[in-house]
Amino acid sequence: MKLRVVWVAAKSRSKEPAYDQLTNEYASRIARFQQIELKPAPSEDAILNFVEKESQRTRPMLVLLDSRGKELTSE
Repeated sequence: MKLRVVWVAAKSRSKEPAYDQLTNEYASRIARFQQIELKPAPSEDAILNFVEKESQRTRPMLVLLDSRGKELTSE
């Protein structure tokens, strides 16, 4: 199984190289345990198209995170 991390990439992202460094660090830590692919997308529509396309190829497990969502703890 491959973990694909897909997100909407901000157009101003190139001005913040720290984002790329943190993303790559996160991926390298996960890669020790799980095959991972990073896939920035230009828009939410592009993500939905990607999900639709992939769902026809394999049995997907989709996890969505919302930046406006409520933070929960395990306590």
